[in-house]
Amino acid sequence: MPLICYAEEEYGLIRKLVEIINQEFIDVEVGIETGCPELARKIMPAKAKPYDVEDWPEIVVDAFSIMHGNNIVPAATIILGLPDETEIDVIKT
Repeated sequence: MPLICYAEEEYGLIRKLVEIINQEFIDVEVGIETGCPELARKIMPAKAKPYDVEDWPEIVVDAFSIMHGNNIVPAATIILGLPDETEIDVIKT
């Protein structure tokens, strides 16, 4: 998802790709994994690059907004039961 944000912010690439693909809707699968920055730092510290892993929840929201605005329909996956996961972490997710 950081790639979606970066590609669109820096180059308008998502919009351009959607124009090239020329489909009414595009289906993709994305792995959110967790909405908790602390767990994200622990299990996927590089996934947010080039952004900071602390911003993971905002990155997810921004990426979904970009996809929605371009008729891209994501099927999102999350992981429950991560080591040291708390009820608060699940609520954040």
